[in-house]
Amino acid sequence: MARIDVEIDVDDMLWDMDRHEKQEMADKLYEQGYVPADLQDELDDVVDRQPSGYNEMELHQLLNKVWDNRMFLNSNDLEVLNIYLKKDYIRQDPFITFIK
Repeated sequence: MARIDVEIDVDDMLWDMDRHEKQEMADKLYEQGYVPADLQDELDDVVDRQPSGYNEMELHQLLNKVWDNRMFLNSNDLEVLNIYLKKDYIRQDPFITFIK
């Protein structure tokens, strides 16, 4: 039986891939069971949680939309999300106003 040895530099391969290709590869590895057990347990815990109350249901739907469109997010979108996730986000975004 013939045998071929191939050396693949994973860093070079990943460097040459675009964001969409990396996500596809990660999804395929996940689907085929190549996920560490401790990470799988954490993922299962997150997936199994059900939102309770209107606000949590709305947040859950919004997060699902963000996740479904993750491959289309650019760095500006991520910056905006980070602004909203920071504790003092009101001071960082002058376009956000709240009525007290």
